[in-house]
Amino acid sequence: LTPQKFGNQAVLQTDMPLDEMEKMMVNKAIEKHKGNISRAASELGLTRAALYRRIEKFGL
Repeated sequence: LTPQKFGNQAVLQTDMPLDEMEKMMVNKAIEKHKGNISRAASELGLTRAALYRRIEKFGL
């Protein structure tokens, strides 16, 4: 990952597909919060229902 400046925000460039990056972020949040879906969803800025949809989508 390479940070780039875009306006006043840092933007990361990667060759990783967006779905793979999202799967990795979801998985890490769930692991960090020891399976607590509410806390993982909150960290990701998602509702619990949205996080459950992603868990199903990615087969986690």
